[in-house]
Amino acid sequence: MAPYLTISVGFSTATGERDAQPDALIAAADHALYRAKRNGRNRVEPLREIASAAF
Repeated sequence: MAPYLTISVGFSTATGERDAQPDALIAAADHALYRAKRNGRNRVEPLREIASAAF
């Protein structure tokens, strides 16, 4: 067991101006999480553009 804990986080945000559906926001955050896991340990990855993201 490692002597420390690392955390990978993915997140997505929506503004009041966007007409983002909750399912799309959750899917975007999930995509960002898996991107954080692929890119290494102890990372935070935002997904800035929901519409242009390739799922």
